[in-house]
Amino acid sequence: MTKEGVSGPFPLHSDATSLPEWMPVAVETASIFVVLLAFWSWRKDRLRLQQIGALMLAGWGAETVAMMWYDYYAYAPTWTLWLGHVPLAVVGVWPVVILTSYQVIRATVARESTPIKVALLTGLLVIFDAAFIEPVAVRMGLWAWQDGTYFGVPALGYIGWGFLGFSAAFIFEEPRFNRWLGFNEQRGLSSSWLLAPPVMIFLCHLFLAPCVFSSIKASLTIPVSTEIYSYLTLALGILLGALGFRLGHKCPFRFRDFWLLIAGSIVFFTSIYVFWLEPFVWSLATWPLLFWGLGLVPYKKAT
Repeated sequence: MTKEGVSGPFPLHSDATSLPEWMPVAVETASIFVVLLAFWSWRKDRLRLQQIGALMLAGWGAETVAMMWYDYYAYAPTWTLWLGHVPLAVVGVWPVVILTSYQVIRATVARESTPIKVALLTGLLVIFDAAFIEPVAVRMGLWAWQDGTYFGVPALGYIGWGFLGFSAAFIFEEPRFNRWLGFNEQRGLSSSWLLAPPVMIFLCHLFLAPCVFSSIKASLTIPVSTEIYSYLTLALGILLGALGFRLGHKCPFRFRDFWLLIAGSIVFFTSIYVFWLEPFVWSLATWPLLFWGLGLVPYKKAT
């Protein structure tokens, strides 16, 4: 199975052939459901709509630039709704991950942190998500990379969205960027949606391009077997679950700060793990289930 990239075909993972034909449609439907859930949740929050709209346009633009510039990956033909070379569900779901990650970081550390610290932590949290989602998505045949060294995924795959998350969080937190790009309760949606995406795309690729080209040139590899990776994932999930439990008691979280991450994790991973019981795959469910689903439940109500 292949999907034509910007300039050529990319073979999908062989494991994808063993999955039910309806599985990609189920994942796409679940992803769109989470995006619609986010918009419904934020329908009365003008600032949040400004942010998610700008992020969606920036995400689509960053993906398009990456596919044309690096020519390193392509999406499977099993997706049904497209915006250029990018599936519409992807355009929506990753910005939801970024924005909800930013909300969690902001609720945790923003009161005593600089914009750059909030941005860095947001980017790292998004990279954590991508590092667990990417190998599963590649093995499902949702997209393919030309040369992946991290279970079929190159560095670009799991740090790219992290750089976009960093760029977005910095813009949201830095007062001068915030005012200039129109992120406030009084400005219209069109102002932030038109001005912010080009800045986010530029900042994202400003940091991403050197990493990508240097990793390709150095043929960077991550020599971890599937079995060892599964055990490491299990251990990390337990540790992060304990961390989330502690944060939930000490930090002024509000349930609305992270419930979409819980819902998104449950919907996305359930649609995969219920029907695909390979140890490597279901072990990756440990991290989001323990951290988002269990760790942050005993939160302290914000005052």
